[in-house]
Amino acid sequence: MIPQPQEDRVLIIEDAPEEVTSGGIILPQQSQKRTQIGTVVAVGPGKTSEYTGQLLPMNFSPNDRVVITKFGGTEIEHDGVKYQVMRQADVMMKLPEGA
Repeated sequence: MIPQPQEDRVLIIEDAPEEVTSGGIILPQQSQKRTQIGTVVAVGPGKTSEYTGQLLPMNFSPNDRVVITKFGGTEIEHDGVKYQVMRQADVMMKLPEGA
């Protein structure tokens, strides 16, 4: 079962970091960098506007490929799967399909 984020939070699975460089060098785990690219797994319902009280819709939906901030969000592990939970504002952009 996938955890359901609250308010304007997004649940993302990050892509695995590169383990081998394009030149064929195997990178040790501590040298591997975060990819900052992932797939949206679940989104919250949205945030309520402080001014109007209306629910502000989310800009992302499950299966969207996104670029996330380097140090944003919180890492959690659920059923052996690592996720990043972050606010919608910490997601920098949606990638075009096929990217």
